Amino acid sequence: MIAIPDLEKRNEDPLQCTSIFKRTLVHSCVCWVLLLFACSAQEDVVIVGGVNIKDESQVVEFLHGTWSRQYVEDNLSIKKTLALKSDGDFIESVSISPPNSPPELHEHSGTWLYDGANIKRTYRWMDGRPPSRLNLPFVTFEVKIEGKNEFVGIDHIHHHEVRYIRLPN
Repeated sequence: MIAIPDLEKRNEDPLQCTSIFKRTLVHSCVCWVLLLFACSAQEDVVIVGGVNIKDESQVVEFLHGTWSRQYVEDNLSIKKTLALKSDGDFIESVSISPPNSPPELHEHSGTWLYDGANIKRTYRWMDGRPPSRLNLPFVTFEVKIEGKNEFVGIDHIHHHEVRYIRLPN
């Protein structure tokens, strides 16, 4: 049996203490349930990066538009423009610029969707040709909204982040 110092001093029954504890615990749980019920009646609004997000459809609306990202890799300047259309299609334009040379341009297209946490893109055309059916390219990354005109895509497979900035219409 566990010794409870206060009860030993007063010669009280430890089982009586347990029932008081149970009543207090039940009372606390009931209060929490009532509080949660009262709060659930209100509309859930989350402010993410200064953007009010009420549900998944608002994230999809936020993602519609044209986005850009630029980076340097292996001494090549790379600029990608990604247009996410409301009908579920996307177009990605890629410009790869080696030093002191004209840029190499590529255009890809396909379909995209937002699953509640991630953007998933499947490529249907790469430079005007369908990709190999044996190796259908796709991209998945978690979306983290950083501001009204910016989001970060987190690629958990390749362990890197990409930052997109919204381009004006």
